[in-house]
Amino acid sequence: ECTARPDDLRVWHANVRQHGHYFSYDLLVENVGQATARWVVIYDKHEGFQIVPDDPAIDVTISTPPDWPADDNARVTEAVVRVGDLAAGERRTFHFRAAPILVQSVLHTSPTVYAIGRTTRFEFMPTATTYESGDASAPVTAPAIDATAAIAAADYLLVTNVPRLFFLERPVRVEVNRLLVSMAELAILRGGVLGYLQRAADPAFVKGLIAPGGEWADQLHVHFRLQEGGYLLIVGETEIVPAWTVDTTDIRWRNWGTTFEVPLSDDPYADTIHADNVPDLMVGRIIGNNAAALRRPIEASIAVAEGAGFARLHGVVTSGSEGSWEDFVLRARDIQTTLLGQMTPRGGAAAAYHWSRWIHKETISMDAGGFNLPLTENDGFVLADVDGDGGIEAVVVDDTTDVASAYRYADLSAGASTPSGSFPCRFTPYDGLAAGDIDDDGVDKIVVGTDEWDRITICNDYRHTPGDIFPEFDVDFDPWDVLAVGDLLGATRDQIILASTRGHGTVTVYSYDISGPSPQLWQVRTLEDIPFTAYDGFAVGNVAGGVGSRDEIIISRDDDDRILIYDGDGNKIGEIATGLISPYDGLAVGDVDGDGMDEIALIIDDVVDGKRRLFVYENDAWYWDATDGEWKLHDNTAHKLYARSLDFYGIRYTASDTRHDGFAIGDLHAGNGAEIAVARAGTDKLQLLDGHYPDGWRDRYLPPVRGAAASADIFTMTGHGWNDSCSPFRRDDILGTAFSAHPVVFALSCLTGNYEGTWSKIDKEGNLVNYTRGDNGIAEAFLGSGAAVYIGSTEVSDATANDASGQPFFEGWANSETAGRAFTQYERLRAGTGSSDWRYWIAEYNYYGDPKFGALGSIVGAGLAPAPTDPTPTPVSSLQVAIPPCQVELRGEEHRVTIPGGDILREVGKPAVPIYVMQTAIPAGYQVQNVTLAARTQLSTTEGLILPITEMTIDVRERETRRVSENPSGLMREPRRVSENPSGLATEEWYPAQDFAWRVIQGDGGASTLVVTIYPFYYNRLTTASQFYQAYTFDVEYAASAVTITELTTDKLAYRQGETVTVTLGLTSTAAAQDLVVEALIRGYGTGTVADGLLLRTLSAFTGAASFSPQWDSAGYAAGYYAIEATVKDAAGNVLAQSGAGFDLGIVAGEVASLTASPTFFHVGDAIDVALVFSNTGTVPITGTAVIQVTDAAGAIVQEYHHAISGLAPAAALRFDDRWTTSGAAGGQYRIVGYVLYDSRATEIKSVMVGTTRPVHLPLILKR
Repeated sequence: ECTARPDDLRVWHANVRQHGHYFSYDLLVENVGQATARWVVIYDKHEGFQIVPDDPAIDVTISTPPDWPADDNARVTEAVVRVGDLAAGERRTFHFRAAPILVQSVLHTSPTVYAIGRTTRFEFMPTATTYESGDASAPVTAPAIDATAAIAAADYLLVTNVPRLFFLERPVRVEVNRLLVSMAELAILRGGVLGYLQRAADPAFVKGLIAPGGEWADQLHVHFRLQEGGYLLIVGETEIVPAWTVDTTDIRWRNWGTTFEVPLSDDPYADTIHADNVPDLMVGRIIGNNAAALRRPIEASIAVAEGAGFARLHGVVTSGSEGSWEDFVLRARDIQTTLLGQMTPRGGAAAAYHWSRWIHKETISMDAGGFNLPLTENDGFVLADVDGDGGIEAVVVDDTTDVASAYRYADLSAGASTPSGSFPCRFTPYDGLAAGDIDDDGVDKIVVGTDEWDRITICNDYRHTPGDIFPEFDVDFDPWDVLAVGDLLGATRDQIILASTRGHGTVTVYSYDISGPSPQLWQVRTLEDIPFTAYDGFAVGNVAGGVGSRDEIIISRDDDDRILIYDGDGNKIGEIATGLISPYDGLAVGDVDGDGMDEIALIIDDVVDGKRRLFVYENDAWYWDATDGEWKLHDNTAHKLYARSLDFYGIRYTASDTRHDGFAIGDLHAGNGAEIAVARAGTDKLQLLDGHYPDGWRDRYLPPVRGAAASADIFTMTGHGWNDSCSPFRRDDILGTAFSAHPVVFALSCLTGNYEGTWSKIDKEGNLVNYTRGDNGIAEAFLGSGAAVYIGSTEVSDATANDASGQPFFEGWANSETAGRAFTQYERLRAGTGSSDWRYWIAEYNYYGDPKFGALGSIVGAGLAPAPTDPTPTPVSSLQVAIPPCQVELRGEEHRVTIPGGDILREVGKPAVPIYVMQTAIPAGYQVQNVTLAARTQLSTTEGLILPITEMTIDVRERETRRVSENPSGLMREPRRVSENPSGLATEEWYPAQDFAWRVIQGDGGASTLVVTIYPFYYNRLTTASQFYQAYTFDVEYAASAVTITELTTDKLAYRQGETVTVTLGLTSTAAAQDLVVEALIRGYGTGTVADGLLLRTLSAFTGAASFSPQWDSAGYAAGYYAIEATVKDAAGNVLAQSGAGFDLGIVAGEVASLTASPTFFHVGDAIDVALVFSNTGTVPITGTAVIQVTDAAGAIVQEYHHAISGLAPAAALRFDDRWTTSGAAGGQYRIVGYVLYDSRATEIKSVMVGTTRPVHLPLILKR
């Protein structure tokens, strides 16, 4: 019988083509023999390329020791093609694409030889029991493929650390290989190549690779080295690729402490040209806790690049819960307005989902302002079961017709509501009104207290009274008295309770007796000295004790802003300090959370920042603190709800004719929980509110949001945040949401981009506080649920800056532009002001996802980014600026004044006035020397505006917090004034005092950008007068320059404290000989503060080239990242050239010295002791988190431990001990992993294997 032989199989590469930045080729296999070759497998290795097969069933692996030679590390890939049976004469073709790989050449003994098919080997089975193998044709290398040209065609670099990915994923490797293939596919689609790190790297080292002059940057397209010309995607969290911890100007926040640094920042990676805190590269990062999670947002971007999903047609904007000062709803509305303007003309839409609106239990309340409920001045309102059907009706008692109308839930509509029943009920404008089952017959009785006749009337007791004859009883009922119904005595039926202002306050309890031939009303108890005065609220309910216990008396006191709780015997059992009760506030009690006990609801009639307040206190919320001698509230029992959609003018009193609203609690919509009802006399509207906060309406809020999220292209959140939440969403809410269109998500909130869950602050007492919240954050949840891009903050964030960022970002993002470019341009615009506040914001906000995502049409999607626009050869000497008309919006009692495309001047304690920032490009060969205001016109004036006073607040998920530090001007040049009116007037009258300020941002190749901040709006807070100029002319003075700083580098990337920093500064001048002054300074990178002088040298009659090597003695200076700022001036002081560079002072380094586990062999149920020793091997104290994980054979984490490290001194070590109890664990092998997160980076990872089976050691046999 004929069998296949190795010579029968031909394997070769064909159709090798270069497509700009990548290659494609075919792998062919042919059986030229006479017999079938069975189970054919081809092992095709390639050097310098990440291979992407068209057939997803083909496995692709990357080379990593110890399975591969050390010199192949991360630069050789192997495609394993399982051909199967190949019949005689049969040929098969497999198509591949290949993306070039850049590696760290210093880690290899030989340079990369880019080769397709470096070695190709095949195996097959000629029979059912034998194997044969053979080698294929020669590799395809240069000049057939020009990898250098391909790399030089790419303006996009995708970077990860391959060995670290594999180490974290051990023993399962398949997901890492899939991730690398997806990275290559994205690179191919987006005009990119890959950069594979091979060791744990300091962020400064990584930046050294990607900055101009770096090994990787200089191989890429020239655009990559230009301002806004290149794209960088970092794949992996800090365990894979480090981020930065950026020192910032200390920010002191009220009730929060001091922020002194921003962790996990990628902004320094973007600042590649001058170390000036201004981003140059478009940078994104892929985050996720394993390779599969990292792959999801990459696959989302690939899907969109191939035509699925994102179309920028549908927007979703959400706002979270608000307090007294937040503007989340308005911030969201502004963003929605912008998105509508962009999407509606293209057939799209943008919807807003405001969490506070869902306080309305019914859609009608949200959309139509409430149900129709005829209620006029002086009418009474209660919720009661007046027909005995077990349901609650809304009862309106008309003071003009003496008729009570009962509305069931089914009777209510947005149009005209019709009552199910009515009955006579005599009622006058100043009568008291209550309802309850006072005779235990299942029907609530309407009880009226009349001041005019001093009587209490029972209106609907038809069982015990004939016809329309109402039982009436003589009772002293006076103005300001209040009626309630409840069981204060623990009886079988409710009592009528009368609260009177007599004396210091008196509560009288009456029992309705129906045992005789006619009803009687007996006074059964009088409680004196119960504080109750005019304008107080009064209610009765079971708010303390247990289910079925007797009711309590609840009084809201407007005199001292407290709620008092008394038992039925007149004993004070509780007190709640609210701090804000005033006349006409509403008080009600009822079971809003369905637990059988009543809650206390207080609605405030005053408007605060456009919001009304509803406070709900849970039963037994209070307790007496004997130590402090005061009443306090248990945690999470007081819910303060602020809502702009609440309509409440004020409660009706028995001695006032100015307010007439009703306020009550009852289960009007049967089976849906008790509602808080607000009946508006002025609008004939009934609002039904949900007092079960915050979970009570989550089940109503999430479904419509999730429905809209499925088609959303833009998803924006404004609200308080934490690393695992952004109000109102929690991480689990997002994991249950499918973002099928792969949207761009923007979370304008604190900490919502902190993917490691670690950050620090200094508290008010000066103590360092480290937060460790785990690394399963809301950012990862979005990216894991289909979002392609997520933008969020890694630290607490200034609410004012967040207010000013959402709408301008979307306004500036053109449809034809990538989201990464739009975000970078927005950050550059803000950085141009030089403000330390904006430096902080830029440092803390990261872009997660593909930075080339989001452009519509034929753009960067499949190739090279467009070249940055070159400025005009000669700069203009005069700038004309037309400022758009300002917009005034009344928000509550204050006016918000904005300029489209502008900003808000943020200075604590000063009015919030609009400003306008403009930029203009300055070509190489020119330097701006001065800017003066030549003219301003188109003045308009107005009076009566009430501008808010700036209070710097943070959008963190805490109680109200305010920033109280000054607002430094940062690097902005000294403001210039040209007029005395209004700028020259006393600062207590007119604000701001300056007319404009200017700054120059140095670019690449000697070009720069002039940034002018204009203050066109002036406000006099004493007179409420304002002035606004719309037309400005500036004169710009330039100096032509032939001087160029050709080099500004340090001899190291990082130095120990006290070590000498040696700088090389080179310059050339092609002009005639002239005197020059060369100056260099050292600044703190994140703060911009000058640390020291470095160089001051005069060059006489200089032309040609010069080089300097100044040295800086770093002794006595704090560790951190520093920037060198070099300036060359002529003898007249004109700036001729500027440049910058950065370096690290202080070695931040640590290692896991050991990781042990004992025993390594165990029986299920045994305890395994794990010990991790961490050593500080650097020169800077380390604060971080030690992580120990136990993973099963599939790589899933079955147990995890975290330990905080605070200020570990250099050369010191810490040991952490944990005990893993294996009860419930399955048998098999487990891997225990240990590493430490610190300073936005991670140590090398250590691991040890344990298991229920002993390892088998086979003897090693050597053949000679």
